[in-house]
Amino acid sequence: MEKGNRKKRELQNALKMLAIEKGYANVTMKDIGEYVGLSVGGLYHHYHDVETVFMDLLISETGDVWESFADVKNYDELMAALDAYFETEKKELLGQVPSVNTLMYEYYFSKPEAERLIIMKQAHDSVV
Repeated sequence: MEKGNRKKRELQNALKMLAIEKGYANVTMKDIGEYVGLSVGGLYHHYHDVETVFMDLLISETGDVWESFADVKNYDELMAALDAYFETEKKELLGQVPSVNTLMYEYYFSKPEAERLIIMKQAHDSVV
């Protein structure tokens, strides 16, 4: 694994651990830097905000989850499938040992609905 990728993975793990401890909404870039012993300048060399770290974490740890959405044909089906997924998995996601799935649930519902719709529309459009 390339050195830069290793550092990004370390930063993603720091976010995961801090979010489990403090909650996703309470984690700052400063927290992540302190967790891994990296200066703010060093941290910003890899990432510019917590959300970008989180998106990379999702990509690296949840790729197989998205295979269940392979049959989705349009944006409305995507939103319905995502809402159904979270509703079906809600008890497990909130009751299990904190994981990326738990953080994904927290992240998804930390956004106002209008912002969630924009994010999901952008994700849908980039895949299609």
